[in-house]
Amino acid sequence: MPHVFDARPAPTMTESQIDDAVFSSIEPRWQKVAMVLSRAAKMLYGNLPEGEEAYGMIARRIELLVESGRLQSRGDISLWRSSEVRQA
Repeated sequence: MPHVFDARPAPTMTESQIDDAVFSSIEPRWQKVAMVLSRAAKMLYGNLPEGEEAYGMIARRIELLVESGRLQSRGDISLWRSSEVRQA
């Protein structure tokens, strides 16, 4: 007999919604990228994939926000615990 799986709808989140969570999680002072990721993930709980994939989605948005000049960074932002970001 086939197994019946819980049919949860796939999480959907726009880039704009992720960006809003990032900006709501950040302050004008320097903050560790890991802290911003954690805060944004909590705000988006249930609307993103579970586990590392969710953090990866948020991290990619942070990188793009830095590249576009909307956030400032120092350090290698791919090293979440060693780098920092702040509002531009």
